[in-house]
Amino acid sequence: MEEIRARIHKIEQENDSMSKRIAELKDPTRLTREALRDRPMELRAYGHLTLDEAIDKVHDKNLRLQKQINALNAKKKTEKEKMKQEMIEMEKKVQKKRKEVEALKLGLSTAQHLKKQEQAELDKTLKHSKEQERLHKENIANLKKKLQELKDHNQELERQHLRSAQQKAEEDSKRLTSPCCHTMKVWMTLRSCMTVQRMILTSSPKSI
Repeated sequence: MEEIRARIHKIEQENDSMSKRIAELKDPTRLTREALRDRPMELRAYGHLTLDEAIDKVHDKNLRLQKQINALNAKKKTEKEKMKQEMIEMEKKVQKKRKEVEALKLGLSTAQHLKKQEQAELDKTLKHSKEQERLHKENIANLKKKLQELKDHNQELERQHLRSAQQKAEEDSKRLTSPCCHTMKVWMTLRSCMTVQRMILTSSPKSI
């Protein structure tokens, strides 16, 4: 960019110089043959020619110089326009690159924002999972505690039932071994024998 600006500045300086020269050549009093008659200094190089021939020579030379200057000026103008166009194209490329950079920055910012959101969601999910795990462990511990309490309660009930059964068995054993109980057993045995005897006596010979 700086190099192109320097070239444009140089061309502009050259154009200014050429413009001054063109302005001098465009002086109507300079290019006419009649005006050359009043400018002997310009005819001095053609002293070997007649005045009309010298005027024609200088006039033709001035016309050639003017054509060359016009061509050079047109060339400089073309180069200047070309450089301006190059600058415009370069500026367009710079603007395009800037837009690409802005788009990349925006994309990067959006990606970072999305990453932060995803990280926040992940942290939230992880925190929720840890809380659920803590509650699950707590529930398991409570269930184990209740299960142990039920086991202890059942064992206590079994011990109480066993003591009751042993106590009842001991009481039954005491009743069976007491004198009153022995008399009752003898009486029941005698009663059974008498019942059998009565049945025999009352039965017919045929049934016997």
